[in-house]
Amino acid sequence: MCELAPWLLNPFHEFVSAFAQRRLPGSLILSCANGLGSEFLAANMAKHYLCHAPTDQGPCGHCRACLALENGEHPDFIRVPATLADEVKPQDGKQSNGLLRTLVDDASKEHSAVQRYVRIASLRAMQERISESAAMGHGKVAIISDAQFMPPSAANAVLKTFEEPPENTLIIMVTTSLDALLPTILSRAYKLRVAGPSFSEAKDFLEKKLPTTAKEQLELALCLSYNAPYGAVRLLNSAFKVGKSERQLMDVLVNALRTLAAFFEDRTSLDKLIDALKVLPSELCSRLLEEIIFEALKYKAGVKRERLPLMSFLPYDRLAFLQAANLFASRRDLKFIATAAPMPPSRAPAAQLRTWFLKLTGRL
Repeated sequence: MCELAPWLLNPFHEFVSAFAQRRLPGSLILSCANGLGSEFLAANMAKHYLCHAPTDQGPCGHCRACLALENGEHPDFIRVPATLADEVKPQDGKQSNGLLRTLVDDASKEHSAVQRYVRIASLRAMQERISESAAMGHGKVAIISDAQFMPPSAANAVLKTFEEPPENTLIIMVTTSLDALLPTILSRAYKLRVAGPSFSEAKDFLEKKLPTTAKEQLELALCLSYNAPYGAVRLLNSAFKVGKSERQLMDVLVNALRTLAAFFEDRTSLDKLIDALKVLPSELCSRLLEEIIFEALKYKAGVKRERLPLMSFLPYDRLAFLQAANLFASRRDLKFIATAAPMPPSRAPAAQLRTWFLKLTGRL
């Protein structure tokens, strides 16, 4: 069994207990926010269900089923990913790099602004495969990644399978939103919810996982990932092209914050600040500005600087003079900066950012 993060242990042990007491129906819904590690939890659930010698702590990790899953060769495991609208349909259930690797690959796409779908063809292929006899004779597991992307028409097409899966079969639906699933699916399935860690717990986890990363970068990544540790890891490891060169995303973010600090201290122009911000993906730029507003409001409300990670980059004394009315208005105006599919990208990001900062600082 791959090691689970502390906040995933309780839901996993709940699953193990329900399995041992035969309280599991054929469908299970794993409700988990992005970046908390739902892919690791789902992998362990699948392995435990198919394990030939499960313990009260989890799968044995040594039996033929456990080894087959690790190697991506278990014939009774079916994976149903969400794909881009124009992406070539994957070979359903085929995993060349092992169970955990494929699930993590799916999770790496979860912050993409491009809409994805769980295809009806993939669901029908799953339906067909779980109706067959188990090759290893111990049961079958299907994991539907990003189940919130199942169109109602696709889910309805295989609704009977969700409601009454074949014997010794478990369908795990991983979702960020229970409301996105059909009521009939919700009513029949066993539901597990994952609560995220506190900021200090998340930071402790990251410090152990990435011991050489600077503390200020860990805290910044957590802030911009909604306190989701695995989302922060992706952010810390991300690189993207700026012009013709490739740069680490965190370097670009830190540069933007340094330039923002210089702007508030009247050491640089608004034009240079806009240049530093507009190279960021629009969603990330909006998230950064949103967090700055939140921290400014918290600081004005008396929250100590030590509990405000962005304050290590910014001149908190200058932010304290921003008017609360301007902060709240700027928070509402962020919708004009963040663009996500299917909306077209902004044609005038510089003009929008200029207007936003002029309103924030009371100059407009």
